[in-house]
Amino acid sequence: ACVQESVGISGRGRVTPQALQLESAIRGRQKLLLTDEWGNQGQELRLKSLDRVRVLAVPSIKHQLVFEGQTYTFDQANAPTCTIDEAGGRPTVYIPAGTPYDRWDVATALARLLFAKPSLDRSLRIESLLFTPEDSLRKRGYQVNATERPAEGPTARLPTPADSDKPPPPPGVPPNDAPA
Repeated sequence: ACVQESVGISGRGRVTPQALQLESAIRGRQKLLLTDEWGNQGQELRLKSLDRVRVLAVPSIKHQLVFEGQTYTFDQANAPTCTIDEAGGRPTVYIPAGTPYDRWDVATALARLLFAKPSLDRSLRIESLLFTPEDSLRKRGYQVNATERPAEGPTARLPTPADSDKPPPPPGVPPNDAPA
């Protein structure tokens, strides 16, 4: 049995502080969102830039699922929701006005927009990169936006099995700078 899905948006889209904040995050982190975990731009990308993506808040978004003859309707009253419309050549992310949007729904919608074959892994990666605080991403070695220059000095690295044989670093010395 196949699930049929449809999405309906009611009301006019508006720019709200919440919509602007999400749009800014998408644009500011597009370099991260458009590359894989090794820093390569993916072959399966449907878009090469997120510069034209806009975010608008609407009064109501309804998802309707039809499965084995039964119709199920979800809106922000009973489940967080988000959708993307690609009409007119400018992708638009719609979030519910007046209620918090769901991060997972946003990440899943962006994965559908970005990739020819969206997957759970891609949605998880997008959610993590889009909503993790900037300072945490920087500490992990990520460049948070495209205009950022690479950090100078030693680069962060993952611990290796040999690191477990080393004594802990002296107080005030980061683990990767400790003498061997």
